[in-house]
Amino acid sequence: MAPGKVGLIPKNVSFEEAAALVLVGVSAWQALVPTLKLAAGEKIFINGGAGGIGGTAVQIAKHLGAHVTASARGADAEFVRELGADEVIDYQKEDFKKELSGFDALFDTVRGDDFNAALGILKRGGRAVSMTGGADAARAEELGVTATGQGTQVTTEATGRTARAGGGRRSEAAGEQDV
Repeated sequence: MAPGKVGLIPKNVSFEEAAALVLVGVSAWQALVPTLKLAAGEKIFINGGAGGIGGTAVQIAKHLGAHVTASARGADAEFVRELGADEVIDYQKEDFKKELSGFDALFDTVRGDDFNAALGILKRGGRAVSMTGGADAARAEELGVTATGQGTQVTTEATGRTARAGGGRRSEAAGEQDV
């Protein structure tokens, strides 16, 4: 194996599952850690909590010690709670943009026009990132929040940090090694 071409795999994840998780795991991690700088005790809303990136973000946010509220269809609410969400909003029955307020962070993984409207759930000084588009800078400034769009950068360092969040092992030419 060439140096820099090895990534960590969480101990409870198979090699096949790890291959499928690279993009979603790194996307969620990059949004929550380097971009939003999510900290223990903060409140985050994850729009799209039952999706691949959103579901992974729920787990990472709980690992970081945040209070997690996520949106999902009613049929997926229990699944999202099992992932670690403290609260689940059924987007088919409730308009989170009208129901929620006082959040420190917002992570939007859903296509549509919800992102800029959702900025209103943040308290002044709140932070938001969207996987699906950019922010309306004027609206963000008016609300006193920071908002940005994200393009995921998959690197060995990023996959390693994502895996280390849950413990990890790596695959090398000589076999498996716990780290």
